[in-house]
Amino acid sequence: MPKKINNETRSTSLKKFRPKIDRYDGLCLGALTDVNVSDVEIKADSNFEFYRGHTVPRLNFVFESREDEKGVKTSTYIHSFLPVEHSPETIDGGDKEWKWDQIASMIKHFYLVFVGRENLTTEEINKLVVDFEDVDENGNFQEVEPEVVIDAYRKFFNNIVSLFKPGDKAIYKDESGKDIILWMKLIISVKGKNINNGDPAFPNFPGEGVIEKRVKGVSPSIQINVGKGESIKAKEPVQAVAQASVVGGVTASESDIPKFMQD
Repeated sequence: MPKKINNETRSTSLKKFRPKIDRYDGLCLGALTDVNVSDVEIKADSNFEFYRGHTVPRLNFVFESREDEKGVKTSTYIHSFLPVEHSPETIDGGDKEWKWDQIASMIKHFYLVFVGRENLTTEEINKLVVDFEDVDENGNFQEVEPEVVIDAYRKFFNNIVSLFKPGDKAIYKDESGKDIILWMKLIISVKGKNINNGDPAFPNFPGEGVIEKRVKGVSPSIQINVGKGESIKAKEPVQAVAQASVVGGVTASESDIPKFMQD
């Protein structure tokens, strides 16, 4: 395949969100600025075995910070979804059924936050279908060609884009066309293990929520769940912690832990 420069070519790195240590109890302020579908080429030696050698759709939710100072490059976080591999493990009741649940629960959460409802309508449910049969009439796994699965996911992802952009105004804009400001829960580690290579990211499942519309004068209901091991601190290498200098009786690697995470 000829090499080429296109809109997928990254010229500069994205500036990452950085949760505030002593502000907003670790939450971030941002806005959803786009929902789109792009293509990803899966290499022949990829661990993504079912799709090796194919081009698959990727659904992208683009969030931008609303805390950066004017004149400073805006922080960006892109939360993306790829098609679930078709296998006996990913069908209903399979050991890896959670891979679909992960996608479905997060997309549903994003959507319902913006439409301000607790449930989907029948029309919306009919759009949110990955339209291929993964089991036979007896409920047993059946083989499906990768091209069929890819086409079904492309239609599914495009339907999601149409729900977020139903007409002239996206649902993530207010009546005047301005961004709806969100509280965002971006964490760096869970139970002492870094996620997303140590960069801030949403948890894998929405739980009690990862985004929430900001209402002036009202405290957000979403929070960093310390009880479940969520943290906005990266896990320090053992050696680095051992060599940390002592400041006021607390090692430097611990001294900047937010107060709400020290309880």
